[in-house]
Amino acid sequence: MLFATVVIVWGACPHATSAAQDAASPAQRPALLPATLAWETRLEPLPVAPAAHDEARVYVPLEDGALVALDRATGVQVWRMPATGSSTPLVEAGRVFVPGAGSLAALEGATGRHLWRVRVEGLEETASAAVAGSTIVVLTDRGLAALRVEDGGLLWAWALPDAASTGTVTAGAGAVFVTHPAGVAAIDLGDGTLRWQRSLAGVAGTPKLAGDRLLVGTADRSLAALSTASGDLAWRWRLGGAFVGAAVRDEVVYVVALDALLRAVRLDGGNQVWRRELPTRPVAPPVVRGGTIVLAGNDPVLATFDAGTGMPVARHVEPGDLLGPPLVAPEDGAAGPAGANDGVTIVLLFRDGRLVGLTREAPAEPTP
Repeated sequence: MLFATVVIVWGACPHATSAAQDAASPAQRPALLPATLAWETRLEPLPVAPAAHDEARVYVPLEDGALVALDRATGVQVWRMPATGSSTPLVEAGRVFVPGAGSLAALEGATGRHLWRVRVEGLEETASAAVAGSTIVVLTDRGLAALRVEDGGLLWAWALPDAASTGTVTAGAGAVFVTHPAGVAAIDLGDGTLRWQRSLAGVAGTPKLAGDRLLVGTADRSLAALSTASGDLAWRWRLGGAFVGAAVRDEVVYVVALDALLRAVRLDGGNQVWRRELPTRPVAPPVVRGGTIVLAGNDPVLATFDAGTGMPVARHVEPGDLLGPPLVAPEDGAAGPAGANDGVTIVLLFRDGRLVGLTREAPAEPTP
């Protein structure tokens, strides 16, 4: 049974949408909403964690311990494999990495074929993981373990007691950045040596790497920008509510918190560019695609904004509670014929087991 969907073109004034579109180049004009239903699939049993995706497939962990892969363009199941994981898988370079209780498995994304499985002491099913080049780093209850992507061989380990229960990892710039109850640490990706540590008033969410900055939400309702080289504080933004998440594009940070505001601040100095009130309570970090910011919420489930001006563009209203952020197609993904839609641009997973693919509406034919 298909549920009705409603798309609303939305603006704070009659010229809001056109103003947002005029602010962007033709290639960057909002292309995600309005959108129509491309397909809908109901998963059984229910999903146990948010989905992951790549350009071709969507990967969903289920309550029975299986991992199912569905074709992104059609919603048709491609494969289903026992995975024993209960967290969002990590998808990178055609592989799907699934943490389990005391082990890490790597599957081939196209077929679900098991490539390898290795024992990792202290690894939990909900452990955070990150891939950088040929290395995957996982957080255990003992600290960090770095493994080879190719075969799962251990490269190095770094001790951090009680890490897995609250920490997260982000990798890039030759380092692994790990959060822990007292703050954040940078570990050299090559040999596992400590580069720096910084104390913070608790950490909220997963750190975001952006150039030479590491963006960290903190428990005191702030967004801190740290130097990736030294851990020094570059700037701090006080938020009016608990930090939800941030996205970065073209040297601008887009941040949302539970104060129902969307802010754009400069990456270099933290100066505010603009801010906008939200029509919904944000439930996931923002996603930026081209000149459009996509926000997931309760009602509506999606709202889009022009990244240059902050002006609202459109909403997508659909019944149900989202499980995880919207899966937005990368900008260099498969595209349809010129002038047509560019395939399934957004996939939504709902807590009731519905998986929905949306495609943008084709441009209206000019009036003769």
